[in-house]
Amino acid sequence: MEESNLGYIGEVHPTVAENFDLPVRAYVLEIDLGRLFAAALHRVVYRPVSKFPGVDIDLAFLAEDGQKAGDIADAICRLGGEYLHQVELFDIYQGNQLGEGKKSLAYKLKFQAQERTLTAEEVNRQVEQIKAGLKEKFGILLRS
Repeated sequence: MEESNLGYIGEVHPTVAENFDLPVRAYVLEIDLGRLFAAALHRVVYRPVSKFPGVDIDLAFLAEDGQKAGDIADAICRLGGEYLHQVELFDIYQGNQLGEGKKSLAYKLKFQAQERTLTAEEVNRQVEQIKAGLKEKFGILLRS
């Protein structure tokens, strides 16, 4: 297998299919799973589903046009604490009312604990930490 290939797929030659009495067209697939897993960007970690409710919060930030949404999402993940389980970008908006060179990036955040229901104070404390960290790192503010 070539260095750049993860595998091959192809149809079984008709003569081979006939020799094995295959009633339909057949295909063969070979994948180097070791190389495929090594190329994966994110490791999947099993975490049991919590029986306690989560808290979903939507936050929209006013950022410079050139600011990457992924960089902001990564920072939110680092700043969000142990109970932040999901960050999803769900809207990008640009318009005259935002100002020249500005855009709004809206994220859905899910906070959840395995062992108990989170309090509003706990979630609000983490949201404030996220807002302060994003202001410090990127100079962006929560959109009002």
